[in-house]
Amino acid sequence: MLTAEVVLSDIDLNDTTYLISDVAPDQKLIDSISELGLINPVKLIKKGNGYIVLSGWKRINVANQLGSNSVYAQVYETAEFSTEQICRLIYSDNKERISELEKAELLKIISDYGDIDQNYIVENVLPFFGLNPTLNNLKKQLSVASIEPELKKGCNEGKLSFEQLHMLSEIDEPELREAIYKHLLKVYKFNNNETRDLIKDLETVIRRRKLSVDELAGQIISKNNGKTDRNTIRKTIKELCYPKLVKTEQKYNELVKKLKLGKTSRLVNHPYFESNEIELRIKIKEKNDLIEEIEKLRISVNDGRIEELLNLIKEGF
Repeated sequence: MLTAEVVLSDIDLNDTTYLISDVAPDQKLIDSISELGLINPVKLIKKGNGYIVLSGWKRINVANQLGSNSVYAQVYETAEFSTEQICRLIYSDNKERISELEKAELLKIISDYGDIDQNYIVENVLPFFGLNPTLNNLKKQLSVASIEPELKKGCNEGKLSFEQLHMLSEIDEPELREAIYKHLLKVYKFNNNETRDLIKDLETVIRRRKLSVDELAGQIISKNNGKTDRNTIRKTIKELCYPKLVKTEQKYNELVKKLKLGKTSRLVNHPYFESNEIELRIKIKEKNDLIEEIEKLRISVNDGRIEELLNLIKEGF
């Protein structure tokens, strides 16, 4: 390895083999290079009569923007490192700021070009990247790294979490995952748990009703008179997916409200009403708290409200 000034025109910027992020340079980096120059050298590797970039794409882009003719670089010979070693070098050079998606991109490069066994990657590379060393985790990382560029861009821009990106990568149809991102995840801030339920329900509705996501989005807007906040969308999709369940839940909540239990009491049922029973939980601090709750329950048993609730549970949906 040698350190030298390298003419920018000698660097093949079309070779993106080791490009792991398309995030544009921020203003802080631009101002720093403009005022102080390129202090931290980029890393290049020899390729024929020129070079390709290992690490430092943003710094090179800024140098180009500022009209520089050359960059300060550490240059490596092609035979000096294996693909795995190159990716380890890139990781080490960006360790303080590397994202989960960028780690996944590096693992894909190693898997695609490294000519090494996946078990070796699990045992030796994942721990180096600070990742859980299991084969399932490697498959997860590679699945995310193989997803469409538009979705990766959404993750880089903070519109998708890495976990949401993984959920989308598990959908077989590229058009479906892109549509879910475009119409829902890009627009509304669903958390990871909400996204998991949303995708499951969306796939059910789309296949059952033979709709596209575009058509479904139109139905949601129409059904709610143009109201499309996050909770409304979740509720509407659930109604389309499980109409009877939603009606049962509404009836259940009405009956529970009629019981007029105290704040310390709670009825717990299976979320899909698959059990013929409900659980009653009571928290008490004093004897009188329990006496009061028991009296309310006794009245509810005598006037038939408890029986009506149990009959609803038995009917299920």
